[in-house]
Amino acid sequence: MRSSKVGVERGPSPDAVPRFAVAYHMGALALSVLVSCLIVAMPFEAYISETLPWATALPVPHDFSNLTRFNQTALAMHQALYTRSTLPLGAPYYFDASRNAHVCRHVISTTSPLLFSELPGVLFYGRAMLELLQAFANDTGASSSWHGRGTCVVVSFIAVPLSHQCIWLSSGNDLTNTTHDDFTLTYALTQYPYPVLVWFKFTWRLGTTAFLLLLLWRRYYSLCKDMATALTLRGHRDDLARDALWHYVVVLGDPTAPLALDAYVVTAFFVDFSLSPHMVAVAVLRLLQVDDLWATLKAALYLRRMVWFACFALTTTNAFLKRYHLERFFLQVDPTLQTVVPSFLTAYQYLLWCLFPTTYAYRIEVAIVGSAYIVIIAMAPLLYGAVGLWRRQRPSTMRYSSARYNALTSRLLLSCIRPLQMQDERGLGGSIHALCEANARYKALPVINTGSSDCFVLCYCNHRLEATLRLTLVEYLDLQSDEPHLCVVSGVSTSRFNELEQPSRQASNEKLSRPRLLRARSPSPWCL
Repeated sequence: MRSSKVGVERGPSPDAVPRFAVAYHMGALALSVLVSCLIVAMPFEAYISETLPWATALPVPHDFSNLTRFNQTALAMHQALYTRSTLPLGAPYYFDASRNAHVCRHVISTTSPLLFSELPGVLFYGRAMLELLQAFANDTGASSSWHGRGTCVVVSFIAVPLSHQCIWLSSGNDLTNTTHDDFTLTYALTQYPYPVLVWFKFTWRLGTTAFLLLLLWRRYYSLCKDMATALTLRGHRDDLARDALWHYVVVLGDPTAPLALDAYVVTAFFVDFSLSPHMVAVAVLRLLQVDDLWATLKAALYLRRMVWFACFALTTTNAFLKRYHLERFFLQVDPTLQTVVPSFLTAYQYLLWCLFPTTYAYRIEVAIVGSAYIVIIAMAPLLYGAVGLWRRQRPSTMRYSSARYNALTSRLLLSCIRPLQMQDERGLGGSIHALCEANARYKALPVINTGSSDCFVLCYCNHRLEATLRLTLVEYLDLQSDEPHLCVVSGVSTSRFNELEQPSRQASNEKLSRPRLLRARSPSPWCL
């Protein structure tokens, strides 16, 4: 007879039984998720201005072998398509989705000087356009002979046609359908969408979005979740009184700061934006007109994506500073204020006017000019950071565990959380920031302020705030493993989190003169 064994079910491990209540601060959680959503949505934010692949009209083929003939035929076609009878009454801006054409109208008074800065699309005028308008401005007795006169210019990127633009003059005010002595300048920008490129960008943006979601979860939110789980099971210390009622509130930070310097993320956005040079002209065109506020908002959102050119420059600079040990010469950039609004339009206009000789009056090559514009935008945060070369470093008077020791935007947002503004004596943590301020060589990311990514844990005992923990990700600390005199010494911590002991300047022992990273008993990515 087969014997049978009766198994005795074991109870759960003491460490697996929840003992403490842990909650997330809802305001900080909502703000953290909102910031994450803004960066995750950025790839598809382009479709606020661009058309989706299945809704994009196919380009009309043109013959560019004879630009003079193209100029005549394109101008005649646009003048027939966009008149005061075909365009909406009083609309200075109109988008013709069926032809991928953006049309702007501007009324020119013959009784006042012509101001080029007020003309639609003036940043992208070719020499033929400028010469036409200059001749019109010099004709003090402008008559009806100027009616219908205009010109067109082909816009190309490395010899690949991207679009063409036309301007022409019409007597009278087309916005009000009146026949005064005024003239109406009509500007039309027609794009050439290439189906293969349009679908490739759509697929690329899908992949970028999925990659961003994966990084945010793996490098931040999953770590926060594991930290909250550990607090639920074991609390923040071993010596917590059994008869006391402990609970915790976790204040999440901004998870996007390290993503701004992730080489794969920066490259993905760099490729995305580099494949859409024609959309920069459209965005600037919409941004400069003030009559259609929705179009202006869409343009601002689109141009916001150009911040990744600045991130590309910061990533390169970060590698350079670490390679040559120049961390102390760079002032960390606030990741939130890093969002660059392209305001260097005058420089862009100057480049367009100066780089093309009169032999190319009917063609504009934007590759060189676009590259120069990218350099201008990329230099903005670098110039800010280079201020560190001329400023004298002053030791901070704040406690590094305090929420007030932070970048400007994070400091303002955290000021709304009242418990974080209470007595600093209750605060623990911030040791990585203390070490990095004492010696910039320990900064893993010297070009960007990572303090906004820190988590704060509010520790309550019997509903009274007993302590505030500031937790920083260990990955922001450069362990200097290749530098014997700076190498961080390892040790064992009795805390739930890693601890960083500051080096002693008066120690005779070489190990004591270096910082010590005391590892938590259970592996943790967080450091007090």
